[in-house]
Amino acid sequence: MAVRRNVSSLNAAELTRLKQAVATLRQRSTQSPQNPIGWVAQANIHRDRCAHANWWFLPWHRAYLYYFERLLQSAVGDASLFLPYWDWTAQPSVPASFWGANNPLHDPTRVISPTSTASSGSVGQTVIDRILRTTDFRTFGGGQTSGPRVRGASGMLENTPHNYIHNFVGGSTGNMSDPAVAARDPIFWLHHANIDRLWARWSSLHPGRNPTQNTWLNQAFTFTNTSGTAASMTAAQTLNMQNLGYSYA
Repeated sequence: MAVRRNVSSLNAAELTRLKQAVATLRQRSTQSPQNPIGWVAQANIHRDRCAHANWWFLPWHRAYLYYFERLLQSAVGDASLFLPYWDWTAQPSVPASFWGANNPLHDPTRVISPTSTASSGSVGQTVIDRILRTTDFRTFGGGQTSGPRVRGASGMLENTPHNYIHNFVGGSTGNMSDPAVAARDPIFWLHHANIDRLWARWSSLHPGRNPTQNTWLNQAFTFTNTSGTAASMTAAQTLNMQNLGYSYA
């Protein structure tokens, strides 16, 4: 069972492994942009298949993180490597370890500086507490639509801190602000790990409040396994984090 921890708690060795894993995926794409287990191809999954503004937003991204985390582990041959999360509520600046020349965790398209801080009015504890108090899943996680690619209504978690952070980091020109290329910025993955952590927290606060309709539960999402072949997961399968092999600190 991997425990995803706050990126601020990682030691030097853990950060080095994460950088090595990301560098390996980047190198694969440099050698062959079409490599399905390379950095670009993995980012393109978000461009081509992501679920936004509907009730599959949270399970789709949870499954996306699941398969991506395994690619990172495989890249360095370390099954204990985990995807950390960026808690922008407690740490409103992009972590220092994600900046700097020749750093695989850096993205030069960011419009902010290492000292820029996210607004507490969008990601502060008062905002998060209000979102977590919501008991209706559709209000919290997104409105019902006919399919994962069909946009409807964003939930509070997506609409407020999620969208804000994308635009905070990417502005009008950076990768993070454009869904087609957002996942090319390494901070994307930690941002979504934090969104996933908050869903896990909400689920523990409000047991039984995730959707129970078969339409939602049986919806399958397709990603890429470590062999570079297609692999799928249903929304129902995302609900049991123990079966997925990870938890949050």
